[in-house]
Amino acid sequence: MMPVRDRMYDRQPQLVATPEDEQDDEMVYHDEEPSYDEEFGDPQDPQDDDRYVLEALINQQSKVTLTLINKMRTEFLENMKQMRTESSESMKQMRTELLEALKQMRTDNNQLPQRISETIVRAISGQTNLHAQGATGRGAPLQMGLDSTVDPSNLMINTRGSENNGS
Repeated sequence: MMPVRDRMYDRQPQLVATPEDEQDDEMVYHDEEPSYDEEFGDPQDPQDDDRYVLEALINQQSKVTLTLINKMRTEFLENMKQMRTESSESMKQMRTELLEALKQMRTDNNQLPQRISETIVRAISGQTNLHAQGATGRGAPLQMGLDSTVDPSNLMINTRGSENNGS
């Protein structure tokens, strides 16, 4: 037997078996961990049976919990992927509809000057008809602007009351 120093914990040297000593059946190896029975007692003890059952239940519960968590995670990821796909399709459809609406607005805006011109022409031609018929239907012309008999220079002078008012 050779002494070996346990450097990690700086303990006293232990005796470790050499290959020649392994043939000896009565040899006790000090570097081996104690068996479960030696460390925790006889497994046939009823108190130990309860502990084994409790440990088994805890282990089973942990496995079930992990399985459930993994299942929920997988479902969540699948739902997120489906939602992304649906939202992407919805966004594509909205984009297409928006582009169609913009094209229609451009077409309408391009036609707007022509429509305004047509409306003005209709309004003018309607006034021409009114002028020809007369606004009252008796042949009196509808005139826009100043009458030809009015002198615009007289409009600026107020002659009323300034002629013989005693001043």
